Amino acid sequence: MTRPASLTRRPLWLCAAFAVAVAAGPAGCSHDHSPRTHLQSHVQRPESAVVLISVDGLNVTTLDDMLAAGELPAIRRLIDEGVRVETAVSGYPTITYAQFTSIQTGLYAGHHGILGNKWFDRHQLRFRGYNTMYTYRDVDGDFLAPTLYERLPDQVTVSIQNAIRRGVTRTIDNWASSGIRWFFGLFLDVDRLMPTRFEVVRDVANETGQWPALIHAYHPAVDEVGHRHGPRSAPYRRAVRNADRQVARIRGALDAAEMADRTYLVLLSDHGFESVDNHFHVPDWLRRERGLRVADRPYDNEWFEQRHRHLSRFDAVVINGGNRRAVIHLPGPAGWFERPTPDAVRNLLQTDPTTGRPGLIDHPGVELVARPIDADGDERVIELLSRTGRSQIRRRWHEGAKLYHFERIEGDALGDWTNPALERVIAEGWHDGDMWLTATIDSLYPDLVVQMVEMFDTPRAGDIVLFAEDGWDFGSRTRGGHGSITRSDMVVPMVFVGPGIPAGRTIPCARLVDVAPTLLHLVRGRPLSPGEPPFDGTDRTPELRQP
Repeated sequence: MTRPASLTRRPLWLCAAFAVAVAAGPAGCSHDHSPRTHLQSHVQRPESAVVLISVDGLNVTTLDDMLAAGELPAIRRLIDEGVRVETAVSGYPTITYAQFTSIQTGLYAGHHGILGNKWFDRHQLRFRGYNTMYTYRDVDGDFLAPTLYERLPDQVTVSIQNAIRRGVTRTIDNWASSGIRWFFGLFLDVDRLMPTRFEVVRDVANETGQWPALIHAYHPAVDEVGHRHGPRSAPYRRAVRNADRQVARIRGALDAAEMADRTYLVLLSDHGFESVDNHFHVPDWLRRERGLRVADRPYDNEWFEQRHRHLSRFDAVVINGGNRRAVIHLPGPAGWFERPTPDAVRNLLQTDPTTGRPGLIDHPGVELVARPIDADGDERVIELLSRTGRSQIRRRWHEGAKLYHFERIEGDALGDWTNPALERVIAEGWHDGDMWLTATIDSLYPDLVVQMVEMFDTPRAGDIVLFAEDGWDFGSRTRGGHGSITRSDMVVPMVFVGPGIPAGRTIPCARLVDVAPTLLHLVRGRPLSPGEPPFDGTDRTPELRQP
């Protein structure tokens, strides 16, 4: 367990609140008891229910190492009793708020518009950030796509500790208990509280007369420990073992509620994790090497005039999300309401011809640079640049379906990322998203061709997007990060267990955007009906039942 900072350095009122919260919490810091979830006789149990167990920042390599060592009995039991996706991929960007919104909506981040824990919108001049206790719940007002909760209006639903909760019947935020523990660095205790909150779920069921059809149980500790210590560290492994124990306790809660035989358990994460040894602070580089005035802290005044006045003082807005992705927004000749000129972009990316100073693309911490370029007819075109070359990805519609194309222009921006099978796919030209997912799933950049284009469907994606090399991030102090495009950031665990799902099987690949249509089918017992808002993702229920 991470030790808290000295209480003598905290305000007296906060120390008192902490003591009260711990004392009032279930069994204090040692609340590992089995949740008491016996239901009253009048409570109706749905024919099908889903409990989504999300462990933020769970690195697949560390997970598999610990499974092989026998350290994770509860997760091993899930895998043995259900279907694991062999390679499940997150979305771009691989950042928490972006991906949990995708899990809830079934849309890519470029379509729901939540591009991470921070984003900038040049049309509204909004620089939003969700990383404070005052703003972490603002996300629900910043996207329009329906959530799973809103698609189940006649069902009882519960969200435990997750910020994306619009339309849910009951939210359990744990502010006094979790928030204060978090402030004092007791991160593992926050995850230990999660199963105990199923006693609140019991109360909701007794009050409404219905056990919830959908419960999302969000575990944040692994991610926080990963940032502080890295995904290969002993503290990180302790956090994963702790999460495993909470999986077992949640299953115990379902047993006590007599819901185990009709509940689908889904275990997943929102992104992977990469160890970090080197740091590249992009705003400082822009100030030092190009003399730009850079805004890199959220500013979202209620009044448009105030936002306009504030941003008029800056030459660039920089978003650092997850620490391994950095987004640069530049104003056009007439201000923020238009895109920058190609020369303005090239000035930052390439060597300065006047001074000889290198550009962003030359920095060893930058794996890849992506930028949108003018569309060619009905095609969207994204340019990829690196020290090894320049490539393009194109997307177009053909007979109602999206097709994607990858082309090397000079060298190859992705370097040596292919295999013979992928080379054949590239040579054949245009393919749908499923083909590109299958072709790239074992590469260094899984699903890059599809995900990169989809990310740029919103202007919030930025004018220049930097992705970090393995071992690097764009922060200043962390030992682990995420947000980039390589396997360590992109590959996530995904396991399904429940009635009708065969034990010990696998399916080859899936995306996080597939979760929403799949869960909706499992809860309702039927696929999406014609006329309902569509998903970007694919309903994987048929594959789960016959993997």
